[in-house]
Amino acid sequence: MPKGRVRISAPKAFSRHVLQPVLLDFLAKYPAVDVHLLVADRWVDPFREGVDLVIRLTDDPPQGLVARALMPVRQIVLASPAYLTAHSPVYMPQDLLGHSCLAIGEQERDSRWRFVRGDDNVEVAVTGRYTVNHSEMRLAAVEAGLGIGCVPDFVAGEALAAGRVVRLLSDWSVDTNYQGMAYLLFAGSRYTAPKVRILIDHLVAGCMPTAA
Repeated sequence: MPKGRVRISAPKAFSRHVLQPVLLDFLAKYPAVDVHLLVADRWVDPFREGVDLVIRLTDDPPQGLVARALMPVRQIVLASPAYLTAHSPVYMPQDLLGHSCLAIGEQERDSRWRFVRGDDNVEVAVTGRYTVNHSEMRLAAVEAGLGIGCVPDFVAGEALAAGRVVRLLSDWSVDTNYQGMAYLLFAGSRYTAPKVRILIDHLVAGCMPTAA
């Protein structure tokens, strides 16, 4: 029976919306294994900080670490029903030019939204009154009718299902650095402790979407 403590680090929104229920299920199934979750949006170095597992959103996993894919993460464009009732419709990316858009604002290019559909590539320089680099706060602002925003699909799921927001431009992909594959990263070794191995397997099985 695996036992001991496993340290894992993951970004804040991913920890709350995806990781928490999977970890709670793991703790119930393996009572001899403890989990120390470090919630941080910064890059956590597993070697320097003594972390067994790191979850990172990237399309290019760092060399020197083993990478196991957990789930794809995509940014989606959202607006509230009330906002759409009061403003012109959005059928194409260029239609965003007439709207208040909520940007992330960490980099200058965050206000230039890039869209891809097949061979079509469109870049739109958006403007808006509110800029915030926190996905849940951005979603709350969209729900409040402040404008159109991009948030990760796993953050938006509940609001979409409840009808508090509506997805726009669903036939376009948003090309941004803030999406990709969520990877579970860990140091490669001939021997992986049973407590770590069992958590790796549980996370991969619990996070990867089931094929339809």
